[in-house]
Amino acid sequence: MFDTLRRGLSRLMAPVIGRFRRTTVMAFQIGFLIAIGLEMAVGANFASLIGFRKIPKFFGLVDILEPFSGLDFSGILAPFFPSSNTISQQPILDSLQAVEKLIGDFISSLFYHGARNPGFLDILLRVLIYDVVIFVIPTILIALVLRGAVSWFLDTIPRTAGIVLYLILLYTIIMLWGNDGGSRQLILIYMGINIMLTVSLNLVNGYMGEFSVGHAGFMGVGAYMAAVLSMRLFTNSSLGPAALGTDAAGPIAFIGVLIAGGIAAAIVGLLVAFPS
Repeated sequence: MFDTLRRGLSRLMAPVIGRFRRTTVMAFQIGFLIAIGLEMAVGANFASLIGFRKIPKFFGLVDILEPFSGLDFSGILAPFFPSSNTISQQPILDSLQAVEKLIGDFISSLFYHGARNPGFLDILLRVLIYDVVIFVIPTILIALVLRGAVSWFLDTIPRTAGIVLYLILLYTIIMLWGNDGGSRQLILIYMGINIMLTVSLNLVNGYMGEFSVGHAGFMGVGAYMAAVLSMRLFTNSSLGPAALGTDAAGPIAFIGVLIAGGIAAAIVGLLVAFPS
């Protein structure tokens, strides 16, 4: 029965899946750009309509986890590592009671308890509605409509130019969607930092088969160099007035500072690698 159902669903979804496979990444990029414009235009009003006080943070992932922010895990081990004024006479029993309370709080966090405490399931439903209406449907529809034109365009230009366009669209998406001056921007910054750290560590551990115990230190050297250059060249600070002026800061300046930080980290890495 389940095999028959699976084969039926596979035959039903095959045309849709085939269309997605034939749709280029650039068509989805254009669709997502239009979805970003839709969010800028009506996102705040639609979020208010479905019960949010403001636009959900990072596709709603932050909002979904908010009901669990009050869970207290410290009580589980606290009886075994008491402070001088809270010594537990029955640490195992107290720990079990803390676990029981944690489970109760977790279950309670799943359900609606009023407008100020909506619960995980309620927020999840509203986040799904927001993401599907604002991002998923417009992105997919635009991508399917433009897939033929985008494929023809990519076939008529050199492969290198296509790659450059991919990168430009990706950069534009990140800049527009992440430029909220708040949580999205901060999360993207941390993601970018950790991507650089992970990729560079993979070069050492994954490709060269060596183990680096000072990788974070080299990253810190690069970060310090980038910060000092940014403050000295583009920011009026305690180091003095901006050498190149505050108006000179921008995407190109950021890339230049990023490269300078990488060069500084590489030089320090070489100084450590030669004697070791």
